[in-house]
Amino acid sequence: MATLKWGLIDRSGKQVVPCRYDFLWPVSLAGVFPATLNGTWRYYNLDESIAFPGEFQDAFTHREGRAVVKLKGKERFINECGAAVGTASFDSLDQLSEGMSVAERKGLFGYVNQDGTMVTPFHFPQADALSCGRGLVRSKEWKWGFVDRTGKVAIPLQFDDAESFCDDLAYVQKKTDDGEITESGYINLAGEYAFRADGWGCGGHFSEGLASATFMYDGELKQGYLNRRGELAIEPQFDHASLFHEGRGCVKIAGRWGAIDPSGKLVIQPRFKDSFQFFEGLAEFNKKDGGQYGYIGTDGRELIPIQFDHACEFRNGFARVAMRQ
Repeated sequence: MATLKWGLIDRSGKQVVPCRYDFLWPVSLAGVFPATLNGTWRYYNLDESIAFPGEFQDAFTHREGRAVVKLKGKERFINECGAAVGTASFDSLDQLSEGMSVAERKGLFGYVNQDGTMVTPFHFPQADALSCGRGLVRSKEWKWGFVDRTGKVAIPLQFDDAESFCDDLAYVQKKTDDGEITESGYINLAGEYAFRADGWGCGGHFSEGLASATFMYDGELKQGYLNRRGELAIEPQFDHASLFHEGRGCVKIAGRWGAIDPSGKLVIQPRFKDSFQFFEGLAEFNKKDGGQYGYIGTDGRELIPIQFDHACEFRNGFARVAMRQ
């Protein structure tokens, strides 16, 4: 049976790393990528030479000068030279985000800094990466709130549902014991409502000043976009509306995906099977079930022809692709 083998392409579509790895993660700013062959992870340069000594059970891309690796069942940081950072290890460890990382010990989560030093105790049943200086956390009583960069609770754990901050706004809900929503809306970094959204089908992340929202429109549920004041910026007309990125919002119309600009103008006709998002001016696409992938530009032109069995977003000038072999 054919299996997927992974490699890297540049912006022209040329395979700079042949599709021969069992899996790999994106290239770092330093031009190093982690990849696995036969169950062992190593770090490679773009010419496929070994970046630094070391074999790992799992390994991830460097971010903010640190990479997470797994050895003997525990996860820890290494620096860009491959040296271990500090002595702490964890049951699980996320990549750094804004100088902090979510770490797990004995089923509970807390935050550590780039040296692996504890910033908050490990007492949250759930915690998300820091975003806009706030980390979303959950208590054992299933209440959500936010901590700041020092680990202090910045917004009390009071919400029955919440999303992480994006563009300095976060969607939150309060509910009755029966699950009925009593209040909802978007809060700012101080925990105050920027605007209420009671009775609306809101909850999308803000990005580039817009967030998707669901409304009953002509007897059907349709999605549009709100601005940061809670006003309707783009009329609800889409079967699905995705996060804006690089000036494009991916939308679904009559079963196919296209893209709009921030004014709501359709700039890429809905002709694709799956949703897509632009990174570094390119987005992967396919046109049919089981079909191969290529890449389009922000105007919808097909810049890298369909040829890959799987394709991922561009990061630092390169994209991960896979071919069946």
